[in-house]
Amino acid sequence: MSKKSIKMGAIALVGVMTAGFAGCGTTASASVVEATTHEKESYYTFTFDRFGSDVMPLGAYIGPFGESSWQGTYIPSTVTDENYATAYECGLNFFAAMKQDYNTNPEETMLALDLADRNEIVLYIQDTALFSLGADKRAPLAKTDFEARVSAYRDHPAFAGIVGRDEPFGFELRACGEVQDRFDEVFPEGSYGLYMNSNGYQCPQGWLNGGRNGESDPLWEGEDLNKEWTYEQYIRNYIEAMDGAKFYSYDVYPFMSENNLRSSYFVNLQLVRDLTIEYEIPFWAFIQSGCYYDNERSWNWQPDEGDLLWNVNTSLAYGAKGIQYFPYAHPAEFSASQSGEPSLVGRYGEKTERWYYAQKANKQIQAIDHILMNAAHMGMMAHGSTPCPIPENSTLASFREIKNLSGDASLVGCFDYNGKTALYVVNNSLEKDKAKITLEFDNTYAYEVTQAAEKFNVAGKKLTLTLAEGQGALVVLK
Repeated sequence: MSKKSIKMGAIALVGVMTAGFAGCGTTASASVVEATTHEKESYYTFTFDRFGSDVMPLGAYIGPFGESSWQGTYIPSTVTDENYATAYECGLNFFAAMKQDYNTNPEETMLALDLADRNEIVLYIQDTALFSLGADKRAPLAKTDFEARVSAYRDHPAFAGIVGRDEPFGFELRACGEVQDRFDEVFPEGSYGLYMNSNGYQCPQGWLNGGRNGESDPLWEGEDLNKEWTYEQYIRNYIEAMDGAKFYSYDVYPFMSENNLRSSYFVNLQLVRDLTIEYEIPFWAFIQSGCYYDNERSWNWQPDEGDLLWNVNTSLAYGAKGIQYFPYAHPAEFSASQSGEPSLVGRYGEKTERWYYAQKANKQIQAIDHILMNAAHMGMMAHGSTPCPIPENSTLASFREIKNLSGDASLVGCFDYNGKTALYVVNNSLEKDKAKITLEFDNTYAYEVTQAAEKFNVAGKKLTLTLAEGQGALVVLK
């Protein structure tokens, strides 16, 4: 993978302008018609009250944390105003899975909330006095005790909710559901949430099973949880156990080792898209921030700019209503890697190349989230080759006004936006720069195109976009 300059988007923009005014089939006599206003479709979304209904949740797992050491070297705390300002500069508006635990370090937890508030970021905090979903499982406190406990921080303007469990095993879902029920009793209103994250296709089969070592912990009477669950069964059981959750979060990291892209990436996206629509809940996708996860040196594919943009933009094209990066800060447990290799920032809070790639992706999202957060995902179109398999019979041949895709490899997310057609067009290549992707319509329309966070108004019966590796552009018919 070749490294891309951070200025690559500016090169691609020239292609959009040329396509819009000279290369999209428009003639002086062409008559632009208004696109049909279709029946408005239902959609499912979640936003933070603090930021409003048009702002997409853009977050990361593991925020700044306290002093630590690495190979005998002291590392000062990164819980500082400077480091929270850096996260805001990247475009983030929330953190999950904070290293602070209010139960053992209330001062640092409150400092993190204060610094987050100052930098327009909200936090899901950890408080192990409320419950435990880890190895030492403890049921949630009684409602009155739970309410008394959270009263110390629930009204803080940077408080988003409580950290629950990351990647629970199937046999743990009942306990997770009990915590969700208690949380909903204590927080019946507002955008407060219990932060949970589901497994993806990358997890071992044993993580999905309902039972373990011959023991079952039934979620529903009559179900034999000693049998192996399929991944679809796991998602269904997870969502049903977590009834009341504000969103469905999951992770699958595609870039494993040299020339080894996870083949189930699009299969996972499609299944999550389908089931969350069925269960009427929005989904958040995780983005791979680096390599050498879990100190595994064979996991050595370091995402470059095109890789990370492709990870973000394909997630958006499939209808994600939230984006998360894993990890943001370099976790102390990733001890075998050099500073910043697995993360957006290094052990001292220093920016990595991926920090800049994420900032670029987030600027595009901030330019279009008012549309995506209020749009219903209707399906996918695809053309040309693909880095990993697209599920069979999962794509559309056409959608409303768009009748054909041509040119270089592409994916197009098809949306209903208040009755109008919106299309998220992605260069579905990790190698092809300046890809030419042509959308052919049934008539001559006007379009608002947003690419690299810049908006352009164009018209034509054909629209050709020039996109860098993994880059996306939003097209809204007028």
